[in-house]
Amino acid sequence: MTAVRDREAPPAGGALSALAHPISYRGDIEGLRAVAVLLVLVDHAGLPLTGGFIGVDVFFVISGYLITSLLLAELVEKRGISLRSFYARRARRLLPAAATVLLVTALLTVLLIPRTRWLDIAYDIGASAIYVENWRLAELAVDYQAQDSTASPLQHFWSLAVEEQFYIVWPLLLVAVAALLRTRWLGYVPRTTLAAAPGGVQRRVLVALAVAIGVVGVPSLAWSVWFTADNPFAAYFVTTTRLWELAVGGATALLAGVVARRSPATMAVVGWAGLGAIAVSAVLYTSSTPFPGVAALVPVLGTAAVLAAGASAAAPGPRRVLDVGPMRWVGTLSYSLYLWHWPLIIVAAAVVGERTVLLGTVAVVLSFVPAYLSYRYVEDPIRRSRPLRRDPEKSLAVGLTATAAAMMAAVAMIVGVGTTPTTASAVPLTLDAAGDVDRDQPRIGALVLADDPRDDPAGAPTDTVPSITPDPVGAKNDIGPGWCSTAILETEVRTCALGDTSSPTEVALIGDSHAQQWTTPLSTIARQRHWRLTGYTKSGCPFVSQDVAISSDAAGGTTPGGRTYRECAVWRDQVVQRLTTGPNPPKMIIVSSGEHFPMVGGEIVRGARATDLLVRGFREAWAPFQARGTRVVVIGDTPAPDLEVPDCVAENRDRLTECTFSRAEANTVDGAAIVEAGRAQRDVTVIDMSDALCPTERCAPVIGGVLVWRDISHMSASYAATLAPRLNRLLPPLP
Repeated sequence: MTAVRDREAPPAGGALSALAHPISYRGDIEGLRAVAVLLVLVDHAGLPLTGGFIGVDVFFVISGYLITSLLLAELVEKRGISLRSFYARRARRLLPAAATVLLVTALLTVLLIPRTRWLDIAYDIGASAIYVENWRLAELAVDYQAQDSTASPLQHFWSLAVEEQFYIVWPLLLVAVAALLRTRWLGYVPRTTLAAAPGGVQRRVLVALAVAIGVVGVPSLAWSVWFTADNPFAAYFVTTTRLWELAVGGATALLAGVVARRSPATMAVVGWAGLGAIAVSAVLYTSSTPFPGVAALVPVLGTAAVLAAGASAAAPGPRRVLDVGPMRWVGTLSYSLYLWHWPLIIVAAAVVGERTVLLGTVAVVLSFVPAYLSYRYVEDPIRRSRPLRRDPEKSLAVGLTATAAAMMAAVAMIVGVGTTPTTASAVPLTLDAAGDVDRDQPRIGALVLADDPRDDPAGAPTDTVPSITPDPVGAKNDIGPGWCSTAILETEVRTCALGDTSSPTEVALIGDSHAQQWTTPLSTIARQRHWRLTGYTKSGCPFVSQDVAISSDAAGGTTPGGRTYRECAVWRDQVVQRLTTGPNPPKMIIVSSGEHFPMVGGEIVRGARATDLLVRGFREAWAPFQARGTRVVVIGDTPAPDLEVPDCVAENRDRLTECTFSRAEANTVDGAAIVEAGRAQRDVTVIDMSDALCPTERCAPVIGGVLVWRDISHMSASYAATLAPRLNRLLPPLP
């Protein structure tokens, strides 16, 4: 997303003549930048352009083209590349504007975004400041615990991180090539510039440069294809799956001299075909398109074609629509527009309470104002500053100062949170010999509810409560004891032993994170009943024999992925093998599950057929246990708020009714496949706890002074703890 505006290119000559000077200013490239940023803006606004995200890929190719052109020109004209000067230019051009956005976002976060989100945003600011946000998002994309998080106002920095990492690696690669040029292998000793070298030497240099670009680009493309199929969530963000896109831009720059000598008519056709490829992918691609991988070839090669066509000044190609005043103006602002638009969308959504197309569109339009001001008073003056241009050390110092300022803002936000997040239930609970709550236990949480909690006024929404446990700021970490689930891409069976760990009587809790959230009350019950409770849970993995889709979405919500969740099947088979082949199988297995999507033939199945497949799959998974006399207990899924309850509560402590939601819409027990599978079998006990979480028609966020949910779909461990006596009464005795 950089700009190049230098002196005119030399006339065509030898093999390296097109690289002998920095490329001239090209209005069509500014126009192509405008296309890229407008695609991104339309996509992020929520307007009906499903493939607008490919605008980022257009940016990648442009950046690879421009940076490679500059580096190669320096290599050819000056016999080498000055890393100090190159990094000084990048620091001067990129870091002050980015730091300005990070600092303003930090301020807007503190003023307008719930305190519950400060910590995550602070980490995003820090990661963005040092350009590793893409790796942070890649980690979150495979972290099921993070998938319900509200979108970060800095997550768009992932693409800037990819480019900055490219800017570190790419010059070093060309410096290595320059060192190779000094060997007898190329038959060239640099007594003069490469531009003045014999034609044979120039051709060998071109071959060496092409090989160097291929060494980076080809493996990256192969890895992108494989990793996108294996883990599309992480593959979208990591640098290794994107380097080939920038390398394609570099290869296009290397071939500029060759394509410039093609006929204008031919290059015009190439250019229009390239612009058409960009348009087609923007219209036809959707969020379910596996990306980058093979699909990215269309917009990437299309962009390369447009750039190549533009190298031929006589070609009457896309220049006609790209090199016009409005497009050049938007292209000039493209970097600032990209920086500013997303924070404004997310901050506006936090203020309004939801993201809508209208809100996104207004935020995008308004982003032109700070983008212009940022370009006019920060980006352009610093980039053009003569003292900074003359002194690379000063440029680097300016860049480091900007980065340090953003990092300090992140640290200040972390300190400002002021609450140490909990890592276990804040409500310890014990049961007496009869299995009831100890009479000395304060009546909090679900303990305030009647034996039949339906329509109990004690569970009705109210605007204020004397206190809230846990503090909403640390609620997302209120996960209870024994959090040892297997991560989403792992297959190793991780277990936790709770309750009476010395007991020979084992009860197994099996399923996904919606099963794991019952660990807290079950461990209390296990101590009272003298069971050894062992947790066998895996993120996003239901205990079902049917293949399901891998699910993850770092930006919020649970969405089906693009492939079969193979790791889930491997893990499930290992759990069955471990628990059914020994001499002492568990006396009881307790299972629970959130919503999942079955896969057949690599395609997601929905509707009634999906339910039928899952019902059969659950029964088949339980069958080996039932054959050995193990009792099966199904706990129906908990109601799903579909809003970040801690965020809402933190912002509405005096208006908690703002954080309620409909019981009818949130109840996930009725019709759930796991419940249907259990109800159809006589030897399976089905437990429905939804009335104790949502007693009235409007579900309250706080009951008995305890926060009921810790995120968009999971109970807080503190509230779950208070369900222990109620759950204890519903659990059957061991066989």
